[in-house]
Amino acid sequence: MNEKRHLPAVDRVLGQIPELIETHGRQLVTGCVRAELAAAREGLKHGLPLPDETSLLDAIRRRADEAGRANLRAVFNLTGTVLHTNLGRAQLAEEAIAAMVDAARSPCALEYDLASGGRGDRDDLVSGLLAELIAGGSPDIAATIVNNNAAAVLLTLNALAQGKAAAQLVTTPAEKMVATLGVTLLQHTHVTGIDVQTQEVHTASKGSFGYRQLVLATGAKAIRLSFMGNAADEVMSVNSLDDYVAFRDKLKPQARVLIIGAGLIGCEFANDMAAAGFAVQVVDPGAAPLATLLPPQASAQLREALEALQVRWHFGTSASAIDRVDDDYVVTFTSGQTAVVDVVLSAVGLRADTALAQAAGIATERGIVVNAQLQTSAPHVYALGDNTQYASESAGVSRTMPYVMPIMAAATALAVSTTKRMRLATDPP
Repeated sequence: MNEKRHLPAVDRVLGQIPELIETHGRQLVTGCVRAELAAAREGLKHGLPLPDETSLLDAIRRRADEAGRANLRAVFNLTGTVLHTNLGRAQLAEEAIAAMVDAARSPCALEYDLASGGRGDRDDLVSGLLAELIAGGSPDIAATIVNNNAAAVLLTLNALAQGKAAAQLVTTPAEKMVATLGVTLLQHTHVTGIDVQTQEVHTASKGSFGYRQLVLATGAKAIRLSFMGNAADEVMSVNSLDDYVAFRDKLKPQARVLIIGAGLIGCEFANDMAAAGFAVQVVDPGAAPLATLLPPQASAQLREALEALQVRWHFGTSASAIDRVDDDYVVTFTSGQTAVVDVVLSAVGLRADTALAQAAGIATERGIVVNAQLQTSAPHVYALGDNTQYASESAGVSRTMPYVMPIMAAATALAVSTTKRMRLATDPP
């Protein structure tokens, strides 16, 4: 006898559990019914008995209750680490939770200026808080930012797909930041050296000035590979607004682009450029995209998804020579194959910019080495961002983390460290 015929139909089972549908919704419960029926069929294949109706319904209820539970569940933190990344880090105050609930309950003035009745800027909602965080409201604490306008790319890479110009990527103009935060900004100023003994910063055009606390946020530079060929120095990379402008100027409609590197940034560029209508090829010595970051199945899915956008892959080889032939670039691979394209973009990663720190005698490895308070080996000197090698006491290692969220978390910790020391220095005896 075929026992599978004795399994009830999905509709019949649903008719027996109306209270479960009322609680969890028909779609979720239907999925649970089908899953339990499939499990019963699989059990029959392996000689297990057919579950009776009561057991089947109980199993469906358990599955629905489990599926309906929130993924984020309250736990006890008994690790000994107060701010634990795996446990949600810091808890919010009840006042903060209440404020979040109130803001989420109804429409709010996120980008609406109630005073003028026109469009506002969401940055205005936090600008005052940032100023308080940096200087603590103290007139005795001043901040100076020295910037050569080569900021690391915190650009959204889909700007290409959206056809955004460089100016559109600047959410807050420098002048507005200066006015809001109460800082002195020295734009287009190149720092030539740091004297940690006299606590001075030397610049090429603005002279020298002293500091009480110094933060090195020099970022990272694009790794430049060596190639043969008469156009080896014409390989592009995007690591600043100026780079982005030059890159966009090179891109003509439906341009043929070769991306060197199938890592995170290379795949992001491949996705966004293919979506924008460019003919994209990617070359990488590995066997798959994001081979060192993703499990094989996920990497294969990524490869297929980008192939669906007409991205062509060249795995197991690398670019060895770039030559200009008329208006084209002819790229020769180590495999002997060639690709004819209009633009060659290098996306093989970043290297922490530690030159200033090294010249000043500050300890560096893969980045500028800092402790848990982000202080370097030099007194009163801190580091933050892509140039920094962060200590991890729990993991027992230190590493660079050129990602937005770690930098934001580090900036908060740095503000606490530096402003606390500044207040101690300015407090009256």
